[in-house]
Amino acid sequence: MNRKHSFFQLPIPSARVPTCIHWGQLYGCAHGLAISQVIEKHNGPICIVTDSTSTADRLKRELDFFSPNNLARRFFDYETLPYDVFSPPQDLLSERLSTLYQLAIGAREIVIVNAQALLARLPPADFVSTHSMILQNDQRLDGKTFRERLVNHGYLHVEQVLDPGDFAVRGSLIDIYPTGAECPIRIDLFDEEIEQLRTFDPHTQISTGTVKEIRILPAKEFPFDADAISDFRTRHRHQISGDPGKSTVYRNISEAQLPAGIEYYLPLFFDSTFSLLDYLHKNTLIIYVDDALASLDSGWTLIQDRHEQLRQDVERPILSPEIAFWSPAQIRIGIEKFPRIALNSHELEKPNDRYFNAGTAHPLSAVSNVSEDALSRWITSDKEFRTLLVASSPGRREVIYQLLQGRGLTPTLLKNWNEFLVSNDSLCLAVGDLETGLVLPESKLRLVTAEQLGMDRPRQRTRRRRPARDPDAIVRELTDLRVGAPVVHEEHGIGRYLGLVSLEINEVLTEFLMLEYAESAKLYIPV
Repeated sequence: MNRKHSFFQLPIPSARVPTCIHWGQLYGCAHGLAISQVIEKHNGPICIVTDSTSTADRLKRELDFFSPNNLARRFFDYETLPYDVFSPPQDLLSERLSTLYQLAIGAREIVIVNAQALLARLPPADFVSTHSMILQNDQRLDGKTFRERLVNHGYLHVEQVLDPGDFAVRGSLIDIYPTGAECPIRIDLFDEEIEQLRTFDPHTQISTGTVKEIRILPAKEFPFDADAISDFRTRHRHQISGDPGKSTVYRNISEAQLPAGIEYYLPLFFDSTFSLLDYLHKNTLIIYVDDALASLDSGWTLIQDRHEQLRQDVERPILSPEIAFWSPAQIRIGIEKFPRIALNSHELEKPNDRYFNAGTAHPLSAVSNVSEDALSRWITSDKEFRTLLVASSPGRREVIYQLLQGRGLTPTLLKNWNEFLVSNDSLCLAVGDLETGLVLPESKLRLVTAEQLGMDRPRQRTRRRRPARDPDAIVRELTDLRVGAPVVHEEHGIGRYLGLVSLEINEVLTEFLMLEYAESAKLYIPV
């Protein structure tokens, strides 16, 4: 980035003396702009800690706009409640393991994580690297040994590969969707030699290209071979009181079956566990946003409340919070070992605090019906400022462009923020997934979203895109449901399964699953 476009001259703490510097008055989307400039200035890895998942997602979108080549990645939590009987989706585990592997090998990563995810215990760093495999063309590969190793690494043997962590065998072909990979791989064997490695589309099963090498990471965050099962049983008897034979988790693991929610028993697979902080290089710069560290305490309170609710279940005894999770105090001590920047949306009072000179850009957001005159006056006001309007999508950008042209205004169409910085045009229009704008008085720049001007529709936020589920797999899952069991609907969230009911719709008798939500609300899902 050109030096004249460095909007602040604020120091970055050194790893030699791990202190914390506070930056204040970061309004609007200035958090993302400030972090993007830190990325340009700091040569080492960066860990960004937020107060919630929504804030982490928002920062990721802002970084994609201000610094398109930042390559920041999200480290997701399990997206389940502490001690839940649900396991996270495999694509989420795949992303987590991919990030852990990159951190374990010392790659310069930019990781965005919500603070409560730091409380989770993780496998030691050498687990991910030692339990990974590299396959190359012309390499010798014993099919039986390879399949056994995949099962020991948590991969699921299926009929058709669809999701990360799946593998299938058809004669001399082995299909596998490696953890952290963008697409599945088809291994074509000739006797015991890899003849070809091909990528393929999991939905059409059609080959899409060839590769020379693939890396296969473990599918789970713990081992699952015979030794791991034996160690789990031993630690279960030491850490959890009562008759282990009554524990469904203990019995399932003893039978080499992975029960749902096994992630909350991860410490029983290892002699010692790591936190995410243990994966970070000592040169890592930690940036935490607003009251991110305060959410450690609320996360710990939730963990304790859930433990109190569930600890009496003799069929599913659980680990104590101190064993299953890291405490907020332990995480805070770990964070203090790194250089830190605390970003704040409010003004600061300490004499050594630093300030980012950014204002807010909320010109017409409170007006429900923005008039043509009011909009034109705002856009043409403050002629000293250059203005960038941001639309939520290319389609909306074209609609807004035509709308402005009809009002005698012709904005310059740009691809991103960096093009706006080098442009001299007073009114520009770009595409970006931003919620709020900002004003930079010293640089005479202002950024405002078209949604704030009443020119764009509010966007419905979506979480990670997940591959479509196999309908047959869903039916098999339903056969395991018990009346009263909690279930997760992909759109409506957690409800309680009440059984199957028959309803007459358009004179046709149809069978439905009945789910119950808060205040006795019912949801009927066609079988």
